[in-house]
Amino acid sequence: MAEQKTALSYTILQCLVFAQLAFMVSGQCSGTETFEKVTRTTVRGITGIPLFSNAGNTVTSDCLSRCRQSRSCSGFLLNYDRESCFRLDRVAYSSGAALQPTLEPINFFEKICITASPCGKDWMLERVVGFEIEGYDDIVLNNVPDRLKCAELCIREKGLQCRSAEYHTRDNVCRLSRQDRRTQPLSFRPASPHVMYIENQCAPATQQQQCEFEEFPAQDLGHGDKQIAVRSKEECLQACESEAAFNCRSFAWYERAGVCRLSGDDLVSAGPSALGDLPGATWMQRSPCLDLELGCTVDAMTVHLNTPEPFRGRLFSRDFPGSCQSRDVGRTDTTLTIKFNDPECGVVNEGDGVYSNVVVVQHHPVIQRRGDKAIKLMCLFETTNKTVTDSFNFIVDNSINAGVATAIVNATAPSPRIRLRIVDRLGRDINGARLGEELFLRLELDDDSVYGILARNLVAKSGDNANSIILLDERGCPDDPAIFPSLQPLPGSKSLQGKFEAFKFSEDQVVRFQVNVQFCLEECKPAQCGNILSYGRRRRSVGEGGIVTLGGEYSLIGGEIQLEDDHDDPPEDDHDTIYHEMPLQKEIIVDSETVKPLRAGLLPEETDAHRLAELVCTSREVVIAALVSGAILQVCIILTAIMCVFGRRRKEAPKESRMSTLTLSRGVRSPYTTTSDDSVNTLKSLRTSLRD
Repeated sequence: MAEQKTALSYTILQCLVFAQLAFMVSGQCSGTETFEKVTRTTVRGITGIPLFSNAGNTVTSDCLSRCRQSRSCSGFLLNYDRESCFRLDRVAYSSGAALQPTLEPINFFEKICITASPCGKDWMLERVVGFEIEGYDDIVLNNVPDRLKCAELCIREKGLQCRSAEYHTRDNVCRLSRQDRRTQPLSFRPASPHVMYIENQCAPATQQQQCEFEEFPAQDLGHGDKQIAVRSKEECLQACESEAAFNCRSFAWYERAGVCRLSGDDLVSAGPSALGDLPGATWMQRSPCLDLELGCTVDAMTVHLNTPEPFRGRLFSRDFPGSCQSRDVGRTDTTLTIKFNDPECGVVNEGDGVYSNVVVVQHHPVIQRRGDKAIKLMCLFETTNKTVTDSFNFIVDNSINAGVATAIVNATAPSPRIRLRIVDRLGRDINGARLGEELFLRLELDDDSVYGILARNLVAKSGDNANSIILLDERGCPDDPAIFPSLQPLPGSKSLQGKFEAFKFSEDQVVRFQVNVQFCLEECKPAQCGNILSYGRRRRSVGEGGIVTLGGEYSLIGGEIQLEDDHDDPPEDDHDTIYHEMPLQKEIIVDSETVKPLRAGLLPEETDAHRLAELVCTSREVVIAALVSGAILQVCIILTAIMCVFGRRRKEAPKESRMSTLTLSRGVRSPYTTTSDDSVNTLKSLRTSLRD
């Protein structure tokens, strides 16, 4: 029986291959003609032909329609900035053309033919090259001829709800999964460039994908697929939730123009760098939601966290993270019980039978990131228990140390000066950030130096060194690009920069970045990290005291590195010679956050004033300082005005004195008496000028 099933499956696959070949030859599809989208990607080696353009509007639907109608259109590149699309006359994967990631807002849509029922979506598949969901393979199929057959098997699978597939081009293996990059974001990791991640857009939305929207004021993604006129942000949100042509994952609301732009992309697919500043716009995307239940007994409160997949993060008390946390690891039902009289959990008795505590739901086992939540638990004993879920995103306080860590090393060339900085997108040393805000770690080198630099072993540690996370490994490759990407050279300089989203540790306010920086003569060769290049490499050899030896001897004398020539053993490549390794360090201080309540029951005495007070994020010292500053400013303004008045009067006084001296009336004898002819002539000339 098993042999018959195998033979039948092989026969079906042969038929699918022949059908696909017939489509490629005739240009007609015998199954379902649809599109596969690849976000932030262009095609190298193929010149696009203008297909459609419409300034001031979204063009996705028109580009899809025109490409469907053209037999010669095998796909198109959609440039969102130019609001134009460009036709490709050859199928990219069969022509040998390579897909190339780009930072520009360009998506690649490839026309495909698959033997699967249509589901009403403009594009049924999305593809990511070189990524996979690690550890969630539900079905593994061998001898699958290409990725489209793998995608078809996912869409047509009846035994499970297949949300994504991975196709390994080298061994023709197809892996089907119930999960996707949004249901399991921590498991979506870089893989070999021969791995294709395929996402089924026909799969129904999960509960995790139907949660509230997170708001980003004065920002925009720039990936609009549909534009409509609405009267409010709420109408824009409803339009996104009811969109049927594609899976709407974000939208932008332009209040002044009354325009709403829906998008099939979000920060997961487009990447954090896609979000840019745009005054007057409000961009929103779905944020992870929580299924929480709060129960209260006479001596404790218990919070239950329910997740569709095993929860591998942390659930703990914000004020006592080490002593008051859940011990449930890798379960779908995570429980934390907090005793009212337990000093290691810090329950607050607010009076009138109200007990409260703040717990944190952290999805990563070590660090806090965008989407993590803090919830205030409140047990009220005057009324019947009622669970109300309310949460907020962590906020990093504006108290980041802007100091610059500097190190200097002297060698045979001008001394290179390295600075480790944390800056914003404008290159300014930051004074504050929000969790998830776009930041840049920058290693700056003097441009006139003969050295190049590379970095490796970049680690983020808590202030007490109790927790740490690797950002760049021994080679300089990112351990998890979703947390910290590769380091890339700044255009026109020898400095390196990496973009990341702000994060913090659970039990400490300090995030300390430590990195080892190496110098190479003229230029350092980057490391090959999958399908990306990162400026970090392994040392060839290490001498005593951490000084690298290669093609000569180096000695540390008086704090300087000196080169002793060794003509018998010259370096084999000066461009790859590493002269020295230098550790650098930089700290970021993160203050505690503000929380909104998760209530069990309703407080009868709660008023609008109480709710407004929860939103005030200041202190009495700040208010006093503001009042004193205002008073000093007013005194300065008054003193300045008085000084200006007196200064003007002093200038006018000599002038008035001179004029009174010179003023002579007709018929009135001058009070001046003189016998000098010069004086008489002067007086006459003054009278003449006064008459005129």
